[in-house]
Amino acid sequence: MAAVDGSCINHVNSEKERLLSAVSYYGSSDLSSSDQGDVPLPSEQEEEALRRKLKYFFMSPCDKYHAKGRKPFKLLLQMLKIVIVTAQLVLFGLSNQMVVIFKEENTATFKHLFLRDYDEGSDEPLAVYTQGDVYEHINYTVEQYLALAETTVGRYAYVYGVGVNGSALSLCQQYYKRGHIDPANDTFNIDPHVVTDCVGVTPQSSPFSTLSSAYRNFTIKFHKLINVTIQFQLKAINLQSIINNEIPDCYTFIVTIVLDNKAHSGKVKITLDNHASITECKDPSISGRAENYTRVSFDVAVGLVCLMSLLLCGRSIVRGVILQRDFVLYFRERLGRSVCWGDRMEFINGWYILLIISDALTIAGTIMKIGIESKNLSSYDECGILLGTSTLLVWVGVIRYLSFFQKYNILIITLRAAFPNVIRFCCCVAVIYLGYCFCGWIVLGPYHVKFRSLSMVSECLFSLINGDDMFVTFTGMQESSTLVWVFSQVYLYTFISLFIYMVLSLFIALITGAYETIKVRRLRCPVPTCRYSRAGRLDKSGVCVCVCVNSTRPRSPSTSPTCTPSSPSAPTRPVRGSSAAWRPRPAPSSAAATGALPRETASSRFSFSRRRERRFFMSRFPAEPLRTRTSCWSTRAPAECCTRDRTPRGTGVTRTGDHLQGPHPCRQYSDPILLAVGGL
Repeated sequence: MAAVDGSCINHVNSEKERLLSAVSYYGSSDLSSSDQGDVPLPSEQEEEALRRKLKYFFMSPCDKYHAKGRKPFKLLLQMLKIVIVTAQLVLFGLSNQMVVIFKEENTATFKHLFLRDYDEGSDEPLAVYTQGDVYEHINYTVEQYLALAETTVGRYAYVYGVGVNGSALSLCQQYYKRGHIDPANDTFNIDPHVVTDCVGVTPQSSPFSTLSSAYRNFTIKFHKLINVTIQFQLKAINLQSIINNEIPDCYTFIVTIVLDNKAHSGKVKITLDNHASITECKDPSISGRAENYTRVSFDVAVGLVCLMSLLLCGRSIVRGVILQRDFVLYFRERLGRSVCWGDRMEFINGWYILLIISDALTIAGTIMKIGIESKNLSSYDECGILLGTSTLLVWVGVIRYLSFFQKYNILIITLRAAFPNVIRFCCCVAVIYLGYCFCGWIVLGPYHVKFRSLSMVSECLFSLINGDDMFVTFTGMQESSTLVWVFSQVYLYTFISLFIYMVLSLFIALITGAYETIKVRRLRCPVPTCRYSRAGRLDKSGVCVCVCVNSTRPRSPSTSPTCTPSSPSAPTRPVRGSSAAWRPRPAPSSAAATGALPRETASSRFSFSRRRERRFFMSRFPAEPLRTRTSCWSTRAPAECCTRDRTPRGTGVTRTGDHLQGPHPCRQYSDPILLAVGGL
């Protein structure tokens, strides 16, 4: 048995050396052409040349380096890109953080300055309830604006000519053109056309100082009032950017204060909104500092590296498409077979598409970042989205290189195996989830703060699935309506019970099942593939596992085939490079006739765990009316047990790695990976 194992190992090593040996027509340089000169190659040589191209195309960077000494330039480029893109994102994040903080701090300052009795810690929105409070609040806001230079700690400047009649501040009220409401008689007369009445206010230092007291004569028509709006603009400079060796930005804040009376409920809600625009400061001067173009140069370098990565990945995809064309052409002209789209997509590497998208986003974000640093653009949010998404995709792309190692690729393999079932499961769950969202929004929205809008309902339900804020959601329901309160209890209890105890458990079970399936598959296939079999696997004891498929005969007790290695004296068609071939023979017993496995003997050398694996393996292949599958186990050498003849169409052996899923009717004849590893 040791001699047999030694011959098997030498056989596999010699085959690997033959496939990895460097030749003149071997490698990526051949992918652009399928011909080797003006004279076409013979059939066998053409098949071998195509096989070697496929073998090289599906190699990992390490295998390509061992095959022909090709340096993994794309791998090194991706590693460099990860470093510089991450550094670029960190630098932009620091600048963006200062911009956002400056805006938020100024907004908080404006609320404390211009809103009367503002309390930052209060959860309730600011509101007034009497006509006197409305006038007092308007006067307080205007007076604080006029005295801004004496009261504020910051340095702000007025913007003139942006209000009505060239003023700096606009005080406007919107009301219905005609409105008469008589609750005593349950009558009203409303003209829905909206009229806007405005007055302008300008600080004393302006030439329009005569407008500074016009707001005191402002009369509000409360019986038909819609809202009162106070709008003005202020300028400021963000000096903290000097810390990061950046030129300070000049900001223009557009402040809008609204007193909302749309509901006419007696409660006038007050809100303050602040929009900031960034412009380039005029004639900036920083003592002891010269213009620094380091960041712009770094951004240009990042853009060039990403452009190079995009071109290399695009070239790899083009070469894959060219090789796919040669592959399809060979099968159509030489073998008279068509290649399905599933096998054609094997040549399109999805990781390259991911990297191309990442490079395109990085280049677009880099161009926008250069415009921001040169003060020609102020789109911080758009630039942050582009750079953040590109960095995410770059780091996700690292998983591709980890997948080359068997001990590190468990995540990507599990996701790939569970993804189809998870998507189908999520589609079914989404129907129920949307139903609960619409129902909760319509019924509970008026009575619960977490159900006021459809987006808030979705956020609340998703947090309930993860066990967050359950008690707060139950207690937040108003008890003004007993019927609605009872409905809310039934609604929440059924949702939590359904999604936590059933949906979430099934979702986890799908991923766990995929992981267990992969773990069992790895236990059965620990070492390399046998030379002349797509289904054979050689384990540590030199045992080959094959599945024979015979779809040419109906299943019957007299013709149900089993698989055995043919003896040297049995007449078989010769197979190139092999001494034996699989062929079906009549079953010797009723057990074999029914598709069951023969009893084990002492000479079979299978342990209890091996028999259990075999029973599990056979349970994955249920019987079909016109196809029988039986498993063959042998302790013979791979040269004897792991070989197969060129079977006619409709008969074959399943490929390696698909044991849990059964034979694929298309990949059985045209899988490019099988062509590269085990022959046609």
